[in-house]
Amino acid sequence: MQSPPVSWTAASARRMHRQGLLAPAAAAGTSPADIAGRMLGAHAQVMSAAELSIALRLDGATRTDVRDALIGSYGSDQGPRPGTLVKTFGPRGTIHLLPAHDLPWWTGALSALPGRAGTLSPEARMTATQTDEVLAAIGEALTGAELTVDELTEAIVARTGAWAADPVMPAFQTLWPRWRQVTHTAARHGVLAFGHDRGRKVTYTNPGCTPATPTRSLHELVNRYLRAYGPATAEDFAAWLAAPKSWAATLFASLAERGRIEEVPFASGRAWLAAGDTAFPDEPVRGLRLLPYFDAYVVACRPRELLFPGSAATRALAGGQAGNHPVLLIDGTVAGVWHQRRTGRRLALTVEPLGSLSTAHRRALDEQVERTGAMLEATAERRSRRDSASISGHSGKCAENVAGMRCGPMAQTRRTLIIGAASVLLLAGCESAGDPDGESHSSGTHITPLVQMEPIPVVGDPLAGVAGPTRILSELQYGHHRLIAYVKGDSCGVLAASKGDSEVNPIHLVSNWPVGGDGSNVYPLGPYNSASGGGGQKTWALLRCSKNAMVIEYSSGEEVAPEQARGPVTVAQVTDSPATSRITVGDPEARRQIEDWVKSGNQAPASRARAR
Repeated sequence: MQSPPVSWTAASARRMHRQGLLAPAAAAGTSPADIAGRMLGAHAQVMSAAELSIALRLDGATRTDVRDALIGSYGSDQGPRPGTLVKTFGPRGTIHLLPAHDLPWWTGALSALPGRAGTLSPEARMTATQTDEVLAAIGEALTGAELTVDELTEAIVARTGAWAADPVMPAFQTLWPRWRQVTHTAARHGVLAFGHDRGRKVTYTNPGCTPATPTRSLHELVNRYLRAYGPATAEDFAAWLAAPKSWAATLFASLAERGRIEEVPFASGRAWLAAGDTAFPDEPVRGLRLLPYFDAYVVACRPRELLFPGSAATRALAGGQAGNHPVLLIDGTVAGVWHQRRTGRRLALTVEPLGSLSTAHRRALDEQVERTGAMLEATAERRSRRDSASISGHSGKCAENVAGMRCGPMAQTRRTLIIGAASVLLLAGCESAGDPDGESHSSGTHITPLVQMEPIPVVGDPLAGVAGPTRILSELQYGHHRLIAYVKGDSCGVLAASKGDSEVNPIHLVSNWPVGGDGSNVYPLGPYNSASGGGGQKTWALLRCSKNAMVIEYSSGEEVAPEQARGPVTVAQVTDSPATSRITVGDPEARRQIEDWVKSGNQAPASRARAR
């Protein structure tokens, strides 16, 4: 008997109900760990966002409740106590808060994922024997302790030998010790998780977990995933987990043969549910929610075109990737974005709906603003902000405040992945290191030309083959790819190279900035000249150069966004398969104008354009 079709309305209603987004779970008898379990983990690259994700699903909870649940996870060599959270590497290899009681099957499942081909050079890699030695040393050193990276390095060397600390892993300002290539592996083996931060330093501890059987753990993961986010396809599961599609298809096929999952018509195709879990609400979902960065609902729910309908895809997705913007959710679909600015205990929230709000929605938004302030232990206030800048003939308009005034697409400064001078920072509402609150400025603000900007120091001499004086302005790393942006005389240059992969040729592009009537105004602060090229099938780059800014599109061939960056740079993800980034180099005002222009719906000509 064929199962009846499942509508998007029914699917979103069940997903929200099961996650506590329709009505928060009662605090009595429900812990933050229980909520994280229903979500299949809270993304914690931005810890404050993880705290908000969990707290908004638990009646009366605050960020302190979430922190206390995490704090209670450590401090014992007997492993984390029940009802607590563990901060560790979860799906997609990113940092998540996971329930301590689920950690055995989580680690068992993640250990069963297909490995990726390493890009380190043969002399930098660790043998199987060395890997086992390091994993044992990590587990022993971290049991009942919280150690910084340096302290853990010393402990590993004492147990294995000096080879474990050999500086062979490329980093920006240094080379990391050899053992760090198995950090994620140690987490999957249950011997490494994050401890308490010690000032600005991260610490690691041993969560005291023994991974469960891999096959049984994978089946548990699929079952939980489909109950939380089904109907879903094997491809959806692969994308959520950052696993190969073919592997996921084989896994789902085997589960279907065993009767563990069943197929139903959904959206415009067919998708899977956990066997027997076919009940869906009759009534459509109603309600308004403010969801933070990388909330599990927006990251995991598919199809994206139904969750982010129409203009929501343009405004709230970054090259198809969900989570880079906090979102306004109305009746189960994304209907806008929002951001916050905190000053002491005062919290200013600015919301940008993509359409007009009804009176009922405005009342609900007021309630959500007040609740968000309470969860973050602050006093939330309504705020309206006007952007007076005029960029390339496009006038800015007022941002939507929490009262629900209608605004245009130029209302809000673009929120992208901003990477600061020393480490990766995903900042709520930060446009650049020089503009930490995301405030707009007059378009008359002075723009510092590229040749007058301060160069940054880098390890080695990557431009040794370039004749004449150069200024390195920015340096980025994608996995094991390094990208250098520089200026020389009246030209811009970009050098992108892979470390340890002989099949990928370096990309070196140079373009003079336009003179006279040359160039084109593809971005503000032009005109621009361009150059493009590839490093084989895996990598390509496009450089656009003006006196005041350079804009680079780069695909490293890896399914990762940049891990680190230094210098005056803003990075935004353009596509995620393959991972392609737009890298804007210039002073804060130049980057703000360019990103605002892109955010308003403008687009430069297609990538891989003919080089000038």
